Amino acid sequence: MNTIKPHYLSLCTLKLLLNFNETELAIGTGFIYSHKEKLYLITNWHNVTGRNPSTHKRLTEKHGGFPNKILFKLRSRKNGADFYSSEMDLYVDEEHTIPNWLIHPIHKEKADVVAIEISFEEADDVLIQSLNQFVDFQYNLKANIADDVFVIGYPRGLDSEFILPIWKRGSIASEPDVNIDELPKILIDTITREGMSGSPVIFRQHSPIKTVGVLGSIYGFQGIYSGRIGDIDSIQLGYVWKKEVIEEIIDGATKASNEFQRWS
Repeated sequence: MNTIKPHYLSLCTLKLLLNFNETELAIGTGFIYSHKEKLYLITNWHNVTGRNPSTHKRLTEKHGGFPNKILFKLRSRKNGADFYSSEMDLYVDEEHTIPNWLIHPIHKEKADVVAIEISFEEADDVLIQSLNQFVDFQYNLKANIADDVFVIGYPRGLDSEFILPIWKRGSIASEPDVNIDELPKILIDTITREGMSGSPVIFRQHSPIKTVGVLGSIYGFQGIYSGRIGDIDSIQLGYVWKKEVIEEIIDGATKASNEFQRWS
C-alpha cells in the first residue's frame, strides 16, 4: 500500500460545518493559529454570524437562523486516516447572548476575521497543526504584486480523500502594502466559491533556500480569504485580510456582541 504524504500546509485547514443545533446552515473553512502559548481557531466573522459584515444583510434567504456551534474533524496523531469529531459552542450561554469569539479592536466586524480560543481534551491523541508553526513562515517574507497565491479550503464543501483541502491558485492583484477600502485587506485575482471563506492564503516565491516546502520555492502566509467581489460572473477578485489582523484581534481581546442578531 502506498503511503500518502500530503503537503504540510494541507494539514492545517479545517472544514467547518456551521450549525444551529443539529441543523447545518453553511460550510466554511478555518485554521489553527498559535499565539503566546494558546491556540485559536481563525475564520471569518460572516461564517459565525451568517451576516454580511459590510451591509449587515443575511447571507441567505433560505433561513433566518445563525450558527450556534461549529463542527469539524481532527486527524489522529497515530494515523492520519482516522479522525476525531469535535464540536465548539459559539456562545457562552444557552440563550445565545454572549458570543465567544474575538473581533478586531478598531474595525470590529468590518474586519471580517474572528479568533476563538480553543483547547482539545484529546490533545495527546489528535494532530494539531497551527499554521504559523512552520519554518517557511519564520523567514517573514513580504509578498509582491503578481506573486502566486493559493487559497487553501473547501469550495462548496468539496474536499479530497481524508478531508484534504483544495488549493485554488491565483495571484496578488493589488499592492500588498496598500489597504483596500481603508481596511487592512488586499485583492487577489482568482475564481473562488462559497465554502472557502476563512481559508488561509499562501503566497509562493522562488528562492535558492532549501526549505520544508518545494526545493527552489518558499511559502509565505499572506492572510485570510473572506469572499469575492460581486457574483460568479463578476470581475473575479477576492478579498484577503492581512495576516497582521490575527494578532491584533488576539492581543486586543475585544469580545463580540450579539447585536447582529437584531439587525433587519
